[in-house]
Amino acid sequence: MRALGVQGRTMLRRLSRADTQAFLAYRRDRIVARHQGWSQMDAAQSRRFLGAMQTAPLFPLGNWCQIGIVDPHMPQRLLGDMGLGTSEDGAEVEIGITLARTAQGRGHATRALALAIRLVWTRSAAAGIVTFSDARNLPSIRLTDRLGLPGRHQVATVFQGAPCIEVGYVMQHPTRGGLTKP
Repeated sequence: MRALGVQGRTMLRRLSRADTQAFLAYRRDRIVARHQGWSQMDAAQSRRFLGAMQTAPLFPLGNWCQIGIVDPHMPQRLLGDMGLGTSEDGAEVEIGITLARTAQGRGHATRALALAIRLVWTRSAAAGIVTFSDARNLPSIRLTDRLGLPGRHQVATVFQGAPCIEVGYVMQHPTRGGLTKP
């Protein structure tokens, strides 16, 4: 499988139907899912979704594309996935990460986010990257802080039917100008 980026023991690649079992396993894990905005899928929906993501454009305007997170030494074993959501005008890309519990705490999220940032800057025309996290999701907050993503802001909102504080980050491309909104 062709890599979209590799850093140490983490690789980004296209998803495929062969990932269905691993994809369903971590996405059905309540602890993994509690801070995620995606909806649950059954096996048939997952196979269709993963098959579509195998050939979907990386940065479709006004839509999301999911890519896989794997260990380059075992690229057939899916550890998680990453969403790349491109704004309608292509000016920004939102990044979201889901990682199986067994893969957490090993640096995969840090390396995957660094790779995704590089991918956005090299394969899209985006002027900025945004990420959001529920303030109760401390590992996610530490991840974005560790990578030094600037523009941290907090907003009171409702997530999965409950009030929460959403923490957002905005990173501007160093030469393409910046985003006008936080």
